[in-house]
Amino acid sequence: MLKVVDGWFSITLKGANDIWGGTDNSAKLLRNAPAGDFTLETHIKIVPDPTSKTQNTWTTIIFFNDTKAPSSDWLYVSRGGADEVNIESVQNNTGNVNASLKNIADMDLYLKGEKIGQDYNGYYRIKNTDQWIKVGTYKHATLTPNKVGFCVKSWADRSIVSSFDYFDMTGGSVESNVTAVTKNEKLTTTWGLLKD
Repeated sequence: MLKVVDGWFSITLKGANDIWGGTDNSAKLLRNAPAGDFTLETHIKIVPDPTSKTQNTWTTIIFFNDTKAPSSDWLYVSRGGADEVNIESVQNNTGNVNASLKNIADMDLYLKGEKIGQDYNGYYRIKNTDQWIKVGTYKHATLTPNKVGFCVKSWADRSIVSSFDYFDMTGGSVESNVTAVTKNEKLTTTWGLLKD
């Protein structure tokens, strides 16, 4: 279920909704990616599965290529698992955990992904006044993202609500497409065309 509540874009997942090598039935909200180098940022809040917490789930900001279906090339910066913030990717249909920071129990935090050539950097912070903490860097040799946005997934039977406060995309060729978020538009005009 997708909805907008108090300006937050909210994804409610029930059951198994995975994205990995060779499969994709995850929930996503995507927009066109710019050319060249750019940075993505968001603020997330997670209401986890009441029993399993964030086990077997990820709430992400994603660099995505939808040339093939299911996509064989993507990368995300994510919060989930066993209190982790990760960089994970699929390259030529093979899934990888590229970097991981453990013991991050916060369900209200900020994620940032940065594309510099073929290098992708992931960061997180708890408060918007905190310094960014680097999760790691991964060189994704086959990824040319044509879409970016959010993705929420679970690879087991889970109930999770992931909410996104904003979507900020910056870089040399980024063009703004800001629209007002109003109650009367379809999913508030795709949440302000990915609210930025």
